[in-house]
Amino acid sequence: MTDQIKKWMGLLFILLAYTASGQEYHFQHLTSDMGLSQGNVSSIARDNKGFLWIGTENGLNKFDGYSFTTYHHKYNDPFSLSNDWIFRLKVDSQNRLWVITRKGFHLFDKINDRFIHYKFQGEAAFLNDLFINDFLFDSASSIWVYTSVGLVKYNLITNKIENRLESFADIQLLKGLDV
Repeated sequence: MTDQIKKWMGLLFILLAYTASGQEYHFQHLTSDMGLSQGNVSSIARDNKGFLWIGTENGLNKFDGYSFTTYHHKYNDPFSLSNDWIFRLKVDSQNRLWVITRKGFHLFDKINDRFIHYKFQGEAAFLNDLFINDFLFDSASSIWVYTSVGLVKYNLITNKIENRLESFADIQLLKGLDV
């Protein structure tokens, strides 16, 4: 190799080493031995304070980087989760944590460290009796709710349905999409 090629290869090596070292990642396996309520994780979300929210078949876990706080259903407590089996977690644009359990849809009240069992109002009240498979926020006020009977766009401020997809063709369109 010529000296010029060696210089260019050395410069390339230094540039690659410099760009590769720009970011360092650290992974930690979180286990039930560390306080995680259960090992079957169904959903994970992160809020703007850096808390990692982990849904399992046995409760909701909040991880602060050092330890867990676990939330469970408590009999006769209207401000606990309605069930311990957590299906989905999402944080909206206002940094509110929303939770789907086997028996309901919840909003986390971070000021009082409790859950509000969310009830759909008006024409959307039928959603309270259905299992919610998933949901997606598309603005500060609208949420798409995916159930066994189709997809409903619900406005959280006006409490009105803005759109509804429920025909066979509409549901076929949704198959395979990650809502």
